[in-house]
Amino acid sequence: MSCLRPCSQPCRVRTETPRSAAEQGGTTHFNDWRDNLVLSWTHVRLLISRLLRLPWLIRQRPS
Repeated sequence: MSCLRPCSQPCRVRTETPRSAAEQGGTTHFNDWRDNLVLSWTHVRLLISRLLRLPWLIRQRPS
């Protein structure tokens, strides 16, 4: 029952709006094209590796 208690009782959640370094007078090192390309390539590599493992995963599935 203790695991369900936090979900069943309402509680207050404090939220804050995040501020970027550029808004605070600093500099941001986010490079739009390069960083998005690196992130996209990482997802492609993960997808390909998952697809290559899929036959092995299907064979290992218990009947």
